[in-house]
This record gives sequence, C-alpha cells and structure tokens, in this order.
Amino acid sequence: MPTNSTPIAVNNANPTGGTLHAVVHPRQVGDEFKVLDDGQYFIPCSSMRAQPKMCTVTYLDHPSWNSKVQLFIYDNKCNLICENTQVPRDYLAAQWGWGMSSHLPMYLVLDIARDWQPGHNDGVKLNYGNNHFKPFVKPVVKDKTTSDYIGKYTYFKAAFPWK
Repeated sequence: MPTNSTPIAVNNANPTGGTLHAVVHPRQVGDEFKVLDDGQYFIPCSSMRAQPKMCTVTYLDHPSWNSKVQLFIYDNKCNLICENTQVPRDYLAAQWGWGMSSHLPMYLVLDIARDWQPGHNDGVKLNYGNNHFKPFVKPVVKDKTTSDYIGKYTYFKAAFPWK
C-alpha cells in the first residue's frame, strides 16, 4: 500500500521480542475505498462524525499472505491513524493478544482466535485501556461492526471507544 510516510520502528508487544514496523500517520480516507489485489473493492471504515471518541479497527486477511494480516485504525472521521500490513497471524492468537500502537494514547490489544471466521460471534476481543470488548457478541456501535468475505479475503471492521 503506497504511503507518503516513512515507516518507524515500534515495539508492538511482539512475543518474540523482535521489532515490527508500522506506518503511523494521519491520512484522509473519508469515503474512499481500497482496491484489493484481485480487483475487489473494499470500504475499510464507516464514518462516525457525531461520535468523536470512537475509532474503527479493520482486519484484512488473504490466504496468499503467508499467515500475515493487515490491520488499520481509523478515527471517527475515517482518517487513517495507523496501519500495519505485516502482522503475523499467530501473534493475534497469542495468550495475551497483540498490542497495536497508533496516534491514540494507548495500545489497542487485539486477541483473535486462530479459528475465528466471519459469522462466529466469539473469538475476537479488543482491549483498549481498561475497556474490554467482544465486538461481535456485544457491538459498541452495531451498524459499524461487520465481518465477512470479499472473494478470498476475510475482513472485519469494529468500532471501539478510545476515551
């Protein structure tokens, strides 16, 4: 994914102790869409302009990515505030989940069961500060929390409060 930002090294609670690279920058996305590798279109965020303390985390997976996934965090206006396009899938299923840094004050910790698939209500947990969410069991914002397939891609979008 082309960006105008330079990747910066951040320690994302990597259980192996190594450093992963994330691109952390603001970029206006608005109502734009992503064109996926196979030509499919994907809208990674839905605006929540009336809810300034809300964000969206988006997960994108494809079988050809060698067990790596892409994660994105958007603010309530769908400005991209963090992307990490090389997250090992096993890190998300680790005992304590995986922490994703961004321009938010704290890490968003994602815990995604290895066998999670769209349509399964359990298996995805989000932790931000002292707030713990199971977005498909009890969505914070129901119409902004979705999961599905687009061709061979698996995705979810889940709203979460950052304050």
